[in-house]
Formats: sequence, structure tokens, C-alpha cells
Amino acid sequence: MSRAALRGDFGRLVAAASISNFGSMLSNIALPLLAIEWLDASPAEIATIHAAAILPAVVAGLLAADAIDRRRRRPLLVAADLARAALLLALPAAAFAGVLEMHHLYLFALGRGLLDFAFDVAHHAYLPSLVEVRELVSANSRLEAADAAAEGGAFAAGGWLVQLLSAPLALVVDASSYLASAFLLLRIRTPEPERPERIAGASRLAEIGAGLREIARTPELAAIAAARMAVALSSQMIGAVYMLFVYRELGFSAGVLGLLFALGSLASL
Repeated sequence: MSRAALRGDFGRLVAAASISNFGSMLSNIALPLLAIEWLDASPAEIATIHAAAILPAVVAGLLAADAIDRRRRRPLLVAADLARAALLLALPAAAFAGVLEMHHLYLFALGRGLLDFAFDVAHHAYLPSLVEVRELVSANSRLEAADAAAEGGAFAAGGWLVQLLSAPLALVVDASSYLASAFLLLRIRTPEPERPERIAGASRLAEIGAGLREIARTPELAAIAAARMAVALSSQMIGAVYMLFVYRELGFSAGVLGLLFALGSLASL
């Protein structure tokens, strides 16, 4: 892929997606620490936060993905970034006002989970609008590498931000990352193709059913789906207890905890 392409709209998409992923990973470490430090969360409560974060993708994922497929990607990406920034600013406001309760964290995790899902689906689907078909493999590789690098940096920064500033202020910093991502997306100038109209007489559930049948009868697609489900399940199971164990039982500081997550993310890179 040419340097000109990286400096252009594709480069802006990579930067925006990386910054957005940075924000998501930063809040993944700041949110549980907020629950632990400010609300003395139990393992069951931390597990509920994790469950709330993935519930939208599990329950509404198929319908949401179908809806995203019918709309322009860039406005959805910008809207998801701005909405996540607003959610993140609401939590510190509640914390410093002394009214923060655990159900606020559940609602936040639920809302952010839905917005994270929408952004992730839309930004991968947006890529073919910015690069030629022959460059898709290279472009996807660069996008995934940038995401992985942002993930490691976010974990490292998130732990130290929580330790030095407090968890609520770390979330304020996190909100700024989504605003930066939205700004970069707004600078993309490549016209986006019109989305296809729904076929007359075809219902949304019928189209989703056709997609599921295609996955079931295609071994490669079935294997990918099963692998993603297994990874998501195991990650959430570990995430529900890992922070509590390392932070409370082993006594590691938030900064060291963030570095441990960052080291683990090197495998993704």
C-alpha cells in the first residue's frame, strides 16, 4: 500500500479506529478499577459488568449488524464515538457528585457494549469504501496491527492513569480519545457508496436466517464463528476474576496491573 494512501482517508480511518480502540481498552481497565476502588465490588458484580458489556452483541448482534449494513458507515462511526464520549463523562460526574452506584456501571457497560459492537462492525465494513479490492488484505493487516498496538498502549496508560489520577479522571481522559476519533472520521472525504435497498418482499429475519444457514454449511465460516465464541467466553470468564485476584489478593498497584495486560496484548501485535 502506498504512502499516499496511508496519509489519505485510509490513514485517517486507521488512526480513528486505533484511537477508538485505545479508548475502549482504557475503559476496560478503568471501569473495573472504578467498581473495585469506589464501590468495593464483589466478584459477582464484576462478572455482571462484563456480562452487560457483551450482552448487546449476543442478544441484538444479528439485528444490529443487518441494520448497520443498510446505512452509511461513516455517520454511524462518528455517532458511536460521540455517544461513547458522553457515556464516559457521565460516570465521573456521578462519582464526584457522590451518587455513583453499581447499577450505573451496569447501564454504562450495556450502552458501551452496544456502541462498541456497532463501531467494530461498521469500521471493518467501511474499509472497502476506501481501498481497492486488491489492497484489502494489506489494509486489513495494517488496521489489525494498529488496533493491537493501541490495545497495549491503552492498558499500560490506563493502569497508570488510574493510579496517578484516579479511575474517574482516567475515564475523562478516555472520553477525549473518542472525540479525537470522531474528528478524524469527519475529515474523511472519499464519497461512500449508496447502501443497497432491501429486496422487495424480503424480511429482515429471512435474510438473517439465510446468513446463518450459510455459516452452518460452510466449514471455514463455522470454524471462525466457533473460535470467536470460544475466545469471547474464555476472555470474559478470566476478566471477571483476574483483576480482583491481582489487585486485591496479590496487592499489585493499578499501574503494574495495566502493564501486565499490556504485556499480554503483545501477542495480538
